[in-house]
Amino acid sequence: MAASYSQRQIMLSFAYVAYVDELLPGIPSPDSQIQTDLETAISSNAATPIPPIAGQWSLVWGPVSYTVPGSYYQDNMMYVVKLNGSGSPAQYAVAVRGTNGKVLLDWLMDDFDILKMMPWPPGASGSSVVGNISESTSIALTTLLAMEDHTSGLTLFQFLANEMSNLSVSQASVCFTGHSLGATLSSVLALYARDNQSTWDPETKAIVTAINFAGPSAGDSDFAAYFDQQFAYTGTSPLPFWTSPTTPSSYADCVRNSQDVAPLAWNATTLATVPNIYTGHLLNDIFPPLGTKEVIGYVVSATSANGYTQTQASQAALAGTFIEKDDLPQGVNAWIAEAEYQHSDAYPTLLSVPQLLNLFSSATPRLAAAARRARQATA
Repeated sequence: MAASYSQRQIMLSFAYVAYVDELLPGIPSPDSQIQTDLETAISSNAATPIPPIAGQWSLVWGPVSYTVPGSYYQDNMMYVVKLNGSGSPAQYAVAVRGTNGKVLLDWLMDDFDILKMMPWPPGASGSSVVGNISESTSIALTTLLAMEDHTSGLTLFQFLANEMSNLSVSQASVCFTGHSLGATLSSVLALYARDNQSTWDPETKAIVTAINFAGPSAGDSDFAAYFDQQFAYTGTSPLPFWTSPTTPSSYADCVRNSQDVAPLAWNATTLATVPNIYTGHLLNDIFPPLGTKEVIGYVVSATSANGYTQTQASQAALAGTFIEKDDLPQGVNAWIAEAEYQHSDAYPTLLSVPQLLNLFSSATPRLAAAARRARQATA
């Protein structure tokens, strides 16, 4: 692995590559096509090689997609890659795709089913409950845990169990990553991996870490406190390649852009700031579409009792920068363009992996640059 690239840059690359082929129909299964295109995307022969990962990692499990019954497009997707070579520690990355913006059921089930809370750990009751997560996150976790690789027939943790038992080295790193909803789901999946490590890694070879980007909160304050506790760095299991300057005491790196609205959900206090997030813009104060403030007010009122709290809430955010004023459309479209840019293209820009901005074709508008769309809109 090139020493010049940080774990953030590497995991951001895998988190964004997870969106490859997101608009392929979900039936019949697109997994074989996704596999071909995913392997190409991470290779050194890609049309746009991604320096932090190009030619250095191999796909070893998945990709596995899931399509909500009745939906045309696929919904969730997950895959695992392994760093090439036989060094110690062996390094794995588990990447989870976020929201498919074309799938209404995905938005409703994975993003907005936030009024009801479910216990953590899953299935716990009474004094064994350490916190609560949203029902949507709980449903998605169940989906991820049940996914089976289309070639081996193994679930994620069956695969990891085989890897740990067959490793010739004594230590491994398993890092969970994702962007947007994928950040939320990958962090919860990482916590599940830690909580249940004895079942898939009885010799505790693996150090489970999490690097996620732009994720909304998954659960309440008790869940967030438990998550932070479980990922606290003890100083007894060094990973020499790990660099996390903003959270040196944790093996969970929750990366957020200060201008991104997504991480402000679903905490009542931070969510209420969304309508005014772009006041003081380079162009002028820009505001969201009519009704946004009222809708957010309803959500805040409906969820305030749930106590949503971000994991690693005190972690310093990346310093976001606005789109250049000449690239912004006028009126309400300015707010929309800014929000889209800050949630998608800003992260490759701020973390210096610009190749990710050119990774996807026009068939995947979810990750198209808002700045480029703004130029087209005003042309």
